[in-house]
Amino acid sequence: MEWPCYTEKDVSASFAIDPKINESKFEELNGKMTGRILFNDKKTFLDAQEFNRGLAQGSGKLTIRHDRRNLNEDFFYSGSFFNGCFEGRVRGYNFLPMFDDNDQPVPSNETVLTYIAAHVRGQPLGPVWRPVFSHDGITTGYFYAENSNKFDEIKNPKNFG
Repeated sequence: MEWPCYTEKDVSASFAIDPKINESKFEELNGKMTGRILFNDKKTFLDAQEFNRGLAQGSGKLTIRHDRRNLNEDFFYSGSFFNGCFEGRVRGYNFLPMFDDNDQPVPSNETVLTYIAAHVRGQPLGPVWRPVFSHDGITTGYFYAENSNKFDEIKNPKNFG
């Protein structure tokens, strides 16, 4: 059974990235080619190096952008895709907060690991690991296990099967 975590209806634009970026049709993202998909919310995009008719395969990352006034709230998930869904170990990263002399946020490429989980068909299965933060936002360095619900087909919001 195929279980895509997104379909063409969820996508606002898709791009093939050879040496340069060219807009392409969703289904034209096929085979071993670097590509990027921009979703309808205009805040989420997916980068992968292999596609099957628009669905990401193999290694890639999913980036979620937040309010552009605070550049440090962006984060991304990195892992392997199968039929457009994360499959296997997935790591999540947040960008470290950086501020200028006037306490204004500035772009940062420094990241910190904030999420580890095993995914099946795009859903976490088993414990989800996250850092613990103090009340003032400082990472204490301890991790806790949060048990995710046992996977079943009904709980996946993108069940197109």
